[in-house]
Amino acid sequence: GDGNLGYRDKRGGYFSICGGELKLSNLSRIKTFLEAHSFPTTLKTTKHDNPNHAPVYYINCYRLALVDYLVKTYRLDPKVTAKTKRVPSTVWSMSRQDKVDFLQGMFDSDGSRGKSDFGSLHLCNLPLLQEMQLLQLELGYETYLTSTKQGYKLSLNKGYSQGRLYPRE
Repeated sequence: GDGNLGYRDKRGGYFSICGGELKLSNLSRIKTFLEAHSFPTTLKTTKHDNPNHAPVYYINCYRLALVDYLVKTYRLDPKVTAKTKRVPSTVWSMSRQDKVDFLQGMFDSDGSRGKSDFGSLHLCNLPLLQEMQLLQLELGYETYLTSTKQGYKLSLNKGYSQGRLYPRE
């Protein structure tokens, strides 16, 4: 999954998130939550021309109040891109459980798990992955960074991937 938010000239603000089939239930919950708080949303599906590619689902909300709330509450910078984003400064002072939940959210949205992959984040942003590695080290999780053709990969060491990547305390 991925997402972005920002300000538009005359239309106010926008908030958009997307994900594949595995993220559809999470996207539906987010849509329900936003609408329960008076933020109307649309859920759209984009199908690829290639039948081997799964559809991508998008939730969009065009409400300035939502963007303002997210920017102010979480100190988000709407000008940040995939290559410039960092761990939000508020995360470093959160409780242990909130840090664990933040990491779980990152792995749920940008991570992967496969037969030989015990949990990893594959991104184009090395400084963000280094910050994620520091956060995981602070919580007692061992990780390692590798370079790939498309960017960088932060992986959990094998023993840490039982069920959820970060079990609740």
